[in-house]
Amino acid sequence: MLTETDGVSADQASKRLCAEGLTPVPLHKATVINAARRAAVRTGKKLWVRRGKPPKAPTSATMQKRLAFAVEHQNTEWSHTLFTDRKKFHFRYPGSKVKPAKWVLGSAKGSGAAVNQPNHPQCLNIYAGISKHGVTAVHVVAGSSKHTTQHTNKQGKHARNITSSEYKEVLQKTLLPEGKRLFSAQGTSTWTLQQDNDPTHKCAAEQIKQWNHAKGSSVQLLQSWPPNSPDLNLIENVWSWVQRQVDSKGCQTFEEFKQAVISTMAAVPKQHLVNMFDGMKNRLQAVVDCGGDLTKY
Repeated sequence: MLTETDGVSADQASKRLCAEGLTPVPLHKATVINAARRAAVRTGKKLWVRRGKPPKAPTSATMQKRLAFAVEHQNTEWSHTLFTDRKKFHFRYPGSKVKPAKWVLGSAKGSGAAVNQPNHPQCLNIYAGISKHGVTAVHVVAGSSKHTTQHTNKQGKHARNITSSEYKEVLQKTLLPEGKRLFSAQGTSTWTLQQDNDPTHKCAAEQIKQWNHAKGSSVQLLQSWPPNSPDLNLIENVWSWVQRQVDSKGCQTFEEFKQAVISTMAAVPKQHLVNMFDGMKNRLQAVVDCGGDLTKY
């Protein structure tokens, strides 16, 4: 028997109902959907449709690491932390402005909604960082369309994605000097760099040590960042904001799209950053409240 927590598609529900002998033959999915809607009305329950790629469920070990991190940092002051990450922005809608919602007449459902979407969209693969006081410059890395890298993979070929050697360059040329710029403006040379657990990031500790020795600064690496924790990395919210802003511009060419991403990153509202950093404590509390599971953030 199907339950409200099964989360199956209409086709799957039809097959299961038949397999369990509840229907003589598999029903058309429209019949199943209509029956489910009527049942929801009768019982006074809401029927939700879930679309899109589901998030990766954390393992019990990951949940424990997330919980431990959240407990440890409940009283951490985040105003001197640089949150960093890599993001691929895809040029999915050439020449088309994409808006969050559009009102149309009842008889014109879907009217004017079709846009050009390439099968294999070009993309811009970048690193950047955010602080409560501003955003770093963008660093374009391997994996970007029309971008040639001098870094090689283990086979000695030009890398198609980020490598340890290129990440060293990202740290040396962008994240560390840009972090210095942002925090020096606040009168401090002591700050913390956050990064996720990508294997290419293992070189960061040594790079930071060399940077501190050469620059006389006190940069620290945030320790014990838990895996599978995009809800704790504030920059994820910035990525989403930038993607929406760029999609709404209707860029005609990939070069225009690339420049739009870079300029939009530089224009992230200061109050948006302040609000996110001030809300970090709430994010950590949400992790504690759900025992280390993923949160709504």
